[in-house]
Amino acid sequence: MRHDATVDYEGTYTVTCDLGHTVSAAGPMTCGPDEDLDVTHTCDINTCDKPTINDGTVSPSTATVDYLGTYTVVCDTGHTVSAAGVMTCQEDETLDVTHTCDSKYLGHEIVFPVTFIKPASRRFQGICYQFFISRHRLQNLSKCTS
Repeated sequence: MRHDATVDYEGTYTVTCDLGHTVSAAGPMTCGPDEDLDVTHTCDINTCDKPTINDGTVSPSTATVDYLGTYTVVCDTGHTVSAAGVMTCQEDETLDVTHTCDSKYLGHEIVFPVTFIKPASRRFQGICYQFFISRHRLQNLSKCTS
């Protein structure tokens, strides 16, 4: 914005905003015959929307944060956050990074003891191996040993 205290009839002011802010309307403000500006523009702070994170929570719980505001991710039990640090709102209204909560067991072999009844009522006890094949679902038992 020009820093002059006054502008002549039909003179204009053009608004430019600081980084992380957006002017409320396009075009200049023009001085009219009544010595008032025809419109008034403001510089509004840019905001970022709260991300949706599966298997975790995001704080603060507000729907948006202002420019340079941050969101933090805390993952549910059994999950880890994909990267350390916060997600910061940038001047273009995007977060600098979006974290995810990934299963601690994704792609890892899971070994657990199992007891079940086989046909003819013979009991089997041993170790079964099972693999995660997606974020939330286990593949059927693939191998059991006694």
